[in-house]
Amino acid sequence: MKRELNVYDYLFYLSLLVILIWLILKSFGIIQTPFWLEYGVPIGGFAIAVLTLYQNLLDKIGKLAINLSVLNTKFSHLEKDAGVLKEDMGLLKTDISTLKIDVEILKKK
Repeated sequence: MKRELNVYDYLFYLSLLVILIWLILKSFGIIQTPFWLEYGVPIGGFAIAVLTLYQNLLDKIGKLAINLSVLNTKFSHLEKDAGVLKEDMGLLKTDISTLKIDVEILKKK
């Protein structure tokens, strides 16, 4: 099952890509940055990644809550239908017992 990517997914992957590129350039010595920027880029990228992941989880939880409420509604209808079926079964039992009595009377004649 393939799922559609949303804006938060792209933002998550972009933040991880920025961190990866920064780490590669930093390890080769291409980037010479002051101390506050040296740790600011990875911390900022990590913070964006965590926030987008959190947003994705909230979206999934919201969809799950909606699906559970729909499922609950369907089950409540099933309980009502089961009550109607019990009543119909009682009527059928009465009809069958009446038919049995009629068949016995016809056999005796």
